[in-house]
Amino acid sequence: MIDIVILAVVVAALVYQLWRVLGVRNDNEPQMPASDPFAAQSLRPLSGSPVDRAMNAKPVNAKVLPDGVPATNEPLSVNQGLQQIKDYDSDFDERGFMQGARAAFEMIVKAYARGDLETLKNLLSPKLYDHFAEDAKARAQKDYTMETTLHKISTTTITGARMIGFDAEVTVEFISEQTSVVRDGAGNVVVGDPAAREEIRDTWTFRRDTRGTDPAWHLVETKE
Repeated sequence: MIDIVILAVVVAALVYQLWRVLGVRNDNEPQMPASDPFAAQSLRPLSGSPVDRAMNAKPVNAKVLPDGVPATNEPLSVNQGLQQIKDYDSDFDERGFMQGARAAFEMIVKAYARGDLETLKNLLSPKLYDHFAEDAKARAQKDYTMETTLHKISTTTITGARMIGFDAEVTVEFISEQTSVVRDGAGNVVVGDPAAREEIRDTWTFRRDTRGTDPAWHLVETKE
């Protein structure tokens, strides 16, 4: 009986220390700012407090495969990758994610063209932000301006999904029609054709830490 009481005291002390370090989610905390493209699909609170999520977190050291599928070194299929993410984050919904990804694509394309570094900083990983910022500053130093019109996003397709440690990673292919030109300080076109509509195929990779209460995804890689 004494052992049980001692064990209960130890468990209570551990939980209290975790609570002090991690805190608890307050339902009265402000929602994500409207500028967050993924906020709309994350209005519901994440399941459990940070303490619960930390104590129930699972280490990722193997692929999550359906029953009957052998564990090989072959890459995960898209469906297997999405299921792996759902196993670690029950709140993940690919439809809601894709709505946010489309909005993020439009916001980032337009912010990059006008050199809006503040918007880019909230949507990109630090490494990718530095790369985008260098390009924007180089244009500004030459007194160049970039004009991009995103006519439409034709298709969006998830081409990859997986867990890396506790980070969920989803790769999306965007096919869009854009008109993009760069002008010098006198307004002369130095790159592009203002009358042309080009089909652009971009592959973007988004990442998010599944342990946190922040629902935001950040763009970590782009390929054209």
